[in-house]
Amino acid sequence: MGQPFSLSRAQCSKLSTHSARLMSIRFWITLVLLSVIVLTSAHPQKSPKPTPRRPPYPKIAKATISTPGFHAALTFQLRINPKASDDIAPIPGLENHPKRSTRVFVQYTGVPDGQNFTYHIHNKAIKGKDCKSAGQHWNPTHSSMDDPKRPCDHKNPGKCESGDLSGKHGKLRNLPVGHLVAYYDSSLNLSYSRRGILVDSRFLAFCNPRKSHNKRL
Repeated sequence: MGQPFSLSRAQCSKLSTHSARLMSIRFWITLVLLSVIVLTSAHPQKSPKPTPRRPPYPKIAKATISTPGFHAALTFQLRINPKASDDIAPIPGLENHPKRSTRVFVQYTGVPDGQNFTYHIHNKAIKGKDCKSAGQHWNPTHSSMDDPKRPCDHKNPGKCESGDLSGKHGKLRNLPVGHLVAYYDSSLNLSYSRRGILVDSRFLAFCNPRKSHNKRL
């Protein structure tokens, strides 16, 4: 067992003073902590602002061109899992696009009998009446169709330039009033991206050896 001991009156006084100081320090620390908690609660951290979302891509887009003697209206419609039963009459191209595609309707007047119009999407507008001034077709996939030995084949449209609409789907010829051209084309994305047709730098051009017309998409 340890030896008993006793403290003098002076030692007891010093011990009491020391204990009081410790209690004072603890009380001061508690006040500081409470102040921090109150300030934190009074000024909560602001949550970051949500990133603004871009407008959703449209499911349908239209382009109309009207000049003396010629009028054309094109409708581009997004189709998810397109089915033949969705169409009033069979539309070419459905067999190539089972998952996602764009259904296109082309209604036009003004093509003289015995003539036809080619039509394409370009990155530049036609200057004057020279269709060649629009440059190359819109070609985001960099298809090499300039080689005469490898022309665009409508039976294999995936290897054609995206903007070569008449090369993939046929030239516009004289049709009875009320008739239209319709087809599916998955390369005509309704988006604002480099591979989309909704940006400002896309121009729709109609040409034949005698006339030319173009319209910004």
